[in-house]
Amino acid sequence: MASLVLNENRVLPALGEHTIKIKTKVAQLSKGQDRVRTGQGISVATCEHFYYACVFDGHGTDKCIRIIDRITQERLDDIMESSYPVRTMAMEIKRMWGPQHSQVEWSGSTMGLVKVFENRLECVNCGDSQVMVFVNGILVHFTVPHNSENPVEMERLLAMGATTSPASQFELVSPNRMKTKSAKYINFPHGPRLAIGQALGHNDATGYTEDTVIIPILPTDLVRVVGGSDGLWDLVMEDREEELAMLRAMECDEILQTYSARWTQVWEMEVPNTNPIKIDKCRYRPVDCDDVAVFVVDMLPIIVPEPVANVIDEIVQEIAYISADDVLTGENISSTDCNESTVTADI
Repeated sequence: MASLVLNENRVLPALGEHTIKIKTKVAQLSKGQDRVRTGQGISVATCEHFYYACVFDGHGTDKCIRIIDRITQERLDDIMESSYPVRTMAMEIKRMWGPQHSQVEWSGSTMGLVKVFENRLECVNCGDSQVMVFVNGILVHFTVPHNSENPVEMERLLAMGATTSPASQFELVSPNRMKTKSAKYINFPHGPRLAIGQALGHNDATGYTEDTVIIPILPTDLVRVVGGSDGLWDLVMEDREEELAMLRAMECDEILQTYSARWTQVWEMEVPNTNPIKIDKCRYRPVDCDDVAVFVVDMLPIIVPEPVANVIDEIVQEIAYISADDVLTGENISSTDCNESTVTADI
C-alpha cells in the first residue's frame, strides 16, 4: 500500500545541554494503520518543556486510527502534556468516536510514547509498541509489552474477568529462519479478543495501567531512543549484539528498510515436530505482512567528555562495519511506501 512521503525539518528552541534530533519513518506494507506523531509541550505537573515522539499501531477496522489522524497537532500536544497521556488519549478518542461507539468494538490502537526532558526520558506504553533506550552505548531500557507473556499484565487481566485461548506466533531463530511457538489470545469480558492486553479504542474494554519508566539523563550523556510498532520489534533479535549494534548505529530510514525487507524476504521455516528438523522455504503474502513504524531520538551532548567521545567513535566504527552483506537493503520497499519526518532541536 503506497502512501505519501512527508519530510519535516525544524530547529526548535534550545533547552539545556543536548542537541536533539528526532526522525520518523513508516512503511505501510499491508493495512496502512501505523503512524508516528511528534511534537512538544509543557508538563502540567512540573511546567517543564519537553519534546515527544509517539507511535500508534492500529488493528481491527481502521476507525480508531482514523480518529487519531483527525486529532490536530495543537490538541495532541495538549494531550501529551498530561501526567496520564494514555488515559487522556483514550478519553479524546472516545469523545470523538461519539455515541455510535458499540459495547464490543473491534477497532483499536497501541501507543508507545517517549517524552524528552532536559534531564530525563519518560517512556509510556499501551500495548505492544515498544521503545529501546541506549545511554552511552549501553542498553538501559526495553519496553515490556502488554501481552500474555507479561505476568503482571496477566494478573490484572484475570482479575478483571478476562480469559485466554490458544494461539500461535512466529519466533526468529536467525535473521533468515523462524519457527512457530504457542501463544495466547486474551478474551475480554463483553469485549473483543486481542493478542495484547491494553489498547486505545475498543470502547475502553481493556483498561489502562499507564506504565511509565523514567530514565535520568546527565548533561554529558549520549542517548539514543528507538521506538516502533510490533511490525519492527517482531523482526528484531534483541538478544543478539549485532542487532543492537545496528539499532545503535543506523539512521532511521536504514532501520526501516532493513526490517521492512525482512517481511518480504524468503524465510526458512522450521517444520514443527520433525527430527531432524525439516525446513520449508516460504515468503509472507503482502496481505500477511505487517506495517512498520520507526522513530529515532538522538540526544547529543553539546560538551562531549572523553568517555562519551570514545562511545561516539565506537558507534561510527559500527556504522562502517555494517556492510551491505550484513544488512538487507529493502530493495522491495520503494520510497513511496514510507512516511518520513525529521525534527532537529537544541535542548
